[in-house]
Amino acid sequence: MKNYLKKLNLASIITRSKDEIMDFYEKHNRKIVLKPLEGSGGQDVYLIDEHEKNINQITTALNKQGYIIAQEFLPAVKDGDVRVLLLNGRVLEEDGKHAVVRRKSGEGEFRNNLALGGSADFSEFTEDMKRIIELTAPKLIKDGLFFVGLDVVEDKLIEINVLSPGGLEVMQSVGLPDFTTTIIESIEKKVEYKQKYKGHISNKELATLV
Repeated sequence: MKNYLKKLNLASIITRSKDEIMDFYEKHNRKIVLKPLEGSGGQDVYLIDEHEKNINQITTALNKQGYIIAQEFLPAVKDGDVRVLLLNGRVLEEDGKHAVVRRKSGEGEFRNNLALGGSADFSEFTEDMKRIIELTAPKLIKDGLFFVGLDVVEDKLIEINVLSPGGLEVMQSVGLPDFTTTIIESIEKKVEYKQKYKGHISNKELATLV
């Protein structure tokens, strides 16, 4: 288990300290990614390497938004990342197909976000993805997170999207269902539970009841 967790782990820190960021930068061959903790759509995500001369200005600008995430750079990101949508701590599934889509960046861009011109493609649902879900789902369920998007590069989890788990809009374009029926049915069940138990179940518990 320890070896597998180490394999899945993407080196990262969450900080507002420039000194910690610079130390992390030096330890990871002067090539890292900086982004806001509460960002979405790839906005304000920066690739920092030895050619980047504005790291101090970038750090200052990101600090104004709150905490900063610094992560090691994964060369495999050139082949895209995979958005895996979870419902109630399980991969979103309909008609035996999984809500898993590969995103690839546009020309001259390292970010794979669809909002920034990235393209969508079909992706297999791999054993590594299943293991990542197995390890993250208990925490997501405990926190009452109903609809979540995981971003995966090869065998590493790089991000958990709890406020903007997009991707549904491109599912049909890669040969998958749109998954809306499954999501709506799950929400309807929650409404039924809420009416039946009349306040005896908290919203947090209700969020992830199957």
